[in-house]
Amino acid sequence: MKTFTKIFLGVTACGIISASAQSPNPPMVVVQAANTTPAQAAPPVVVTQDPNGLRPAVQSLEQMKAANADVLKKQEAALQQLQDMQKAVDQLKIFAHRGGG
Repeated sequence: MKTFTKIFLGVTACGIISASAQSPNPPMVVVQAANTTPAQAAPPVVVTQDPNGLRPAVQSLEQMKAANADVLKKQEAALQQLQDMQKAVDQLKIFAHRGGG
């Protein structure tokens, strides 16, 4: 009986040792130290404005705005023509359906 107890204790000890060796490591948690200071934001960039340098850019933007307005007018006119054509096609379909029946 004493031999059985020694064997049992030996096997149990080996099982505990192998189980602890096979267990995964606990997840690592990283905590920021309380005495660290947060990163400081960069100071705002001050842009010196040159009125003479901005004027050509503004004029260019105004020209682009005028050109875009012209394009929009042309697109509106083309859209109106397409809508008128669609109405004409719909009317032709109605008349063709009535006449063909």
